[in-house]
Amino acid sequence: MIVRIPPTLALLLSACFISCVTLSAQTLPPAPSPEAPPSPGRVGFEAAIGPAFELSAAGNRTPQRAVLGVPTLTIRVAPWFDYAVEGHFARHVTPVIANEFGIVPIAFRVHTGGRTQVHLSGGAGVVWSGLAGIHGLEQRQNYITQLGAGVARVRANGSAVSLETRFYHLSNDGAKPPNLGIEQISVLVGYRLPR
Repeated sequence: MIVRIPPTLALLLSACFISCVTLSAQTLPPAPSPEAPPSPGRVGFEAAIGPAFELSAAGNRTPQRAVLGVPTLTIRVAPWFDYAVEGHFARHVTPVIANEFGIVPIAFRVHTGGRTQVHLSGGAGVVWSGLAGIHGLEQRQNYITQLGAGVARVRANGSAVSLETRFYHLSNDGAKPPNLGIEQISVLVGYRLPR
């Protein structure tokens, strides 16, 4: 049994075959991208510092100003998602001078890949403050919730420099009235060690 192929189909198949062979012969293997960061490890450490400003003061008091320090331990869960445990250290400098320290054990960061990484972050934790007694923050132990957005530039060795804007809210969650809380915004400059 002889199968007859119409001449048009034979020419089309031949042209397709020749094109594929020619294109594959001309294709070079892909060169490594200069934008690809080094393969990161799973655990990382970073630290950030910056000023913090109270957005709206409760009552008629003057808004607080502070310097915020944030050490962070991150665990890479997915290429775009990090779980984080953060420290929260602040020195309120005006008008009431006080210290604030705490831990944010429930935190995350969602980020892009590449050398320039844009990220969104959030978290919740517990903070102890020397500001107890000012209007809006009636006790020493308070809870913190935070949201942030920023950008990090990954260097060739895997370390990174970052800039982040962070909003955070401190309150006692209704444990002692009137529970107005403090809302602050901070601009943090950070450095991440190589993973």
